[in-house]
Amino acid sequence: MLARLRSWRGATTPEKIALVLIAIGLLLPTGVGTYFATRNWISLDEPINLSSKSARTFQFKVRTSGLYRIGIRTDRTIAFHRLDCLLGLGQRTALNDCGQIQQVLDLDWQLYRSGDLIQQGKYGDNLGGGHSKDYIDAEFGYVYVKRGRYTLIITPTKNSQLLAPTNPRAHFEIASDYYVGSLILQSGSLFFGVFLIVVGSAIMAIQQWRLKRMRSGSMI
Repeated sequence: MLARLRSWRGATTPEKIALVLIAIGLLLPTGVGTYFATRNWISLDEPINLSSKSARTFQFKVRTSGLYRIGIRTDRTIAFHRLDCLLGLGQRTALNDCGQIQQVLDLDWQLYRSGDLIQQGKYGDNLGGGHSKDYIDAEFGYVYVKRGRYTLIITPTKNSQLLAPTNPRAHFEIASDYYVGSLILQSGSLFFGVFLIVVGSAIMAIQQWRLKRMRSGSMI
């Protein structure tokens, strides 16, 4: 059997189908995984000085079209509750328990592509947030963009010196829904690949059994 399979021309139709299914089952999840591994989900993550009220300009490239979040990412180098309030996120919760801790971050922003203004706004227009064990994101803009080069201009309107220890960074990242979608596609391709390998192996096993029966019958 192995000798016969070394020659594609010498293989039977079921054997060819089985080999194709097994090959697709092996290559499909690998290809899908490689594709998503090379995607650049975070297009911008650069330090920004929030201590003075002068415009900061960031130029970057988007490699994956989709809905993106624009924000300021800060490291959790100070107490979570205090940082949340300094960013103005704590005041927007139902508890609003910031007390004497005042919001220190405020800004205007504009997003351009090829010199054309795509979107602009103020920090508090559409403020949201997210966090992990390492950082807190203050998100102030959401925009759908296509692949290409972009310019983001951020102009602080308050002195945010108190945020300096948190290493603030201008952040431009694809929305979390796209992460979930990529995981679903990768998982789906893996399960489908396994299914194809199982089917191909079954066809190959059945064909081997048939060939053995045929040879046994011809010897009688």
